[in-house]
Amino acid sequence: MKMKKILLFLIVFYFTTAEAQIVSTFMETTSNGCYGLDINNNFLYVVSSFNGKVHRKDLNSNDNIFETFNIGGSGYNGVCKVGNFVYVSKPYNGSPGIYRFNPDSGSIILESFINLPNVFGLAHRNSELYFSASNKIYKVNLGSSATPIMIADNILGDAGFFNSTIGLKVYGDYLYVSESNGISKINLISGNYEKDSISIFSGNSFALGNNDKIYLTGGQEITGIYELNLQTQTYSLLTQISNFIGTYDIISYNNSLFVTTQEGDYNKVAKIDLSNLSTNDVKQIIPYIFPSLVDDFINLTGINNIESVKIINQNGQVKSVKVENAKIDVSDLSAGVYFIKTNDWVKKFMKK
Repeated sequence: MKMKKILLFLIVFYFTTAEAQIVSTFMETTSNGCYGLDINNNFLYVVSSFNGKVHRKDLNSNDNIFETFNIGGSGYNGVCKVGNFVYVSKPYNGSPGIYRFNPDSGSIILESFINLPNVFGLAHRNSELYFSASNKIYKVNLGSSATPIMIADNILGDAGFFNSTIGLKVYGDYLYVSESNGISKINLISGNYEKDSISIFSGNSFALGNNDKIYLTGGQEITGIYELNLQTQTYSLLTQISNFIGTYDIISYNNSLFVTTQEGDYNKVAKIDLSNLSTNDVKQIIPYIFPSLVDDFINLTGINNIESVKIINQNGQVKSVKVENAKIDVSDLSAGVYFIKTNDWVKKFMKK
């Protein structure tokens, strides 16, 4: 009973910061579970997880007219349009892997491209397709045989099952990855695929905006869209989307953001118009904790004059812990899920 009260407080507290006037519905489908997004040649592609459909809509269209491609099956997650083909990922339902079809052919024929479990995020650069599977990232040269080459491992996934992630985007010569401990980028032209951390903040997915800004879904509170300034490492709540229970994938185009959700109005793609934002529209999130998956210590940022916090386990048992040098010692806790609570906020973390 105590735990339910805490979660209710969390939802109410952040809902009051929403700036709904910048949010509209870009596409409303009859599909269940509009998940992964991609943009190619001024068209937005979204895959329906439960119905086995891919939808395509002109980004410059102001009506709700779009094309639907029936590919059959279910359990799809990511989508990526490269050349003549649309690629979709299927993490764990039925025969997992990557499938593809030609949306402009006379009949839609879905063919298996790669057989591999736990594939979530898809991205591409030129003729190379990149994808996340379990805790690894692979690339495939689409101009030759479909042989995956691993370019990174030990990826700390932040979304979905089996430690994988949908936050996988190519910008320029870098592959950006959302992990549970932050956002990293991988150099795609060096040949060594070096991975560098660029922020401690993370989410389910992200989109790179102008002026070193990254927009995140499913941050510490899963219902919002967040703005991260890479230069200042400032993490702020941009807006929340009415009837979205948890924001999922996100992509940017022409000063707008497009967002999907796993719950709530999950047959829709929401549009956020950044051009209508004023300085006052961005609400600063004061508390942030990291990492969310912890060994011994939790770090706190943006938290002032707090000497102690309460830690609550899943059974509702409460323990008071001191805050020293913006850190909380949790080394004596057993493995499991916990909540940190003050008078103003609640944060969730997992003890290894």
